[in-house]
Amino acid sequence: MKKFEEYLKKTRMVPMGRIPYYISWVSRFFAYHNKRLNDPVSPKEIDKFAHDLGKTYEEWQVNQARDAMRLYLYCM
Repeated sequence: MKKFEEYLKKTRMVPMGRIPYYISWVSRFFAYHNKRLNDPVSPKEIDKFAHDLGKTYEEWQVNQARDAMRLYLYCM
């Protein structure tokens, strides 16, 4: 996860104060699917995660989680 954090800081694609949230969403995604960080990720898995988040989180949070996963996959 350190590589992802460094990527976010270096590219400044996310405000510094939001980086911990992006890292948290990615960690939650992998825990949700019981995967390791190097395991492959499918779009269906991201959709399922986002759908389930939508049951308890605000839309902006679900969008932030999707964005975090998109950036994570691009970075890795």
